[in-house]
Amino acid sequence: MKKFLCIFFLFFSSGAAAEEPLVTDRPDAAESSLTVGKTRLQLETSFSFEHDAGGGTTTNAYNFPTLLRFGLIEWLEFRIESPMGQFHKQTGQAHSKGWNDLAFGLKAHLLDNAGWVPSMGFLLHLSTPTGTNNYSANSYDPTVKWLNDWELPAGFSLGTNVGFDVPQDAGGRLARFLYAAAVGHDLPFISESLRMFAEIQGASPVQSPEPDERTFDTGLTFLVTGDIQLDTFVQIGLTRATTDVATGLGFSWRML
Repeated sequence: MKKFLCIFFLFFSSGAAAEEPLVTDRPDAAESSLTVGKTRLQLETSFSFEHDAGGGTTTNAYNFPTLLRFGLIEWLEFRIESPMGQFHKQTGQAHSKGWNDLAFGLKAHLLDNAGWVPSMGFLLHLSTPTGTNNYSANSYDPTVKWLNDWELPAGFSLGTNVGFDVPQDAGGRLARFLYAAAVGHDLPFISESLRMFAEIQGASPVQSPEPDERTFDTGLTFLVTGDIQLDTFVQIGLTRATTDVATGLGFSWRML
């Protein structure tokens, strides 16, 4: 079995080791300020499970969050993102399934980390009504984020995102302030390739009585090769507006 896994990862890794370390935008919500690099193609995908209970009902959802990133130039990348297919089961109802909306976007890396000056980036996404059945927002929903990263002493790192999105809801457009802060740390006493993170992230409606969404996330990433990463995470809802608990397993592959 061990020999088979070695052959598998050698087959799917790049023919030549990349100079830059693999950096992904998962599994934490705080997306990196770095881009993949010119003509680089990177796949980040996962299986996710969500559980929510309240009001006498229990809801379980399964989906496959996927992000595809392609470097247009060294500091600018094009992105396609979606939860992809979703399976949904609620107490007293038949299960349902469908495809979620696709989001198209651009990320620009603007500045490298130098001391206490963070690495900076800018992200623009536009969700499009491409989903099926009840899994589409049936609207074009923009998101903008400012991205900051710091490499700190003793193997720590800090990533923060702030921004806005403007999703469509039953009452019309709802502007929300988005935020995320993730602290990461290497675990060299277990493996040089293992890293853990803890994060707070959320969305606060602007001038609206809608409740805040806020979660605590934690998880691990494991760099299998220079181009392949495995990860896992657990997310706990901190407000009534968020899912009680979510978890998942992820796979990231720098293909070119």
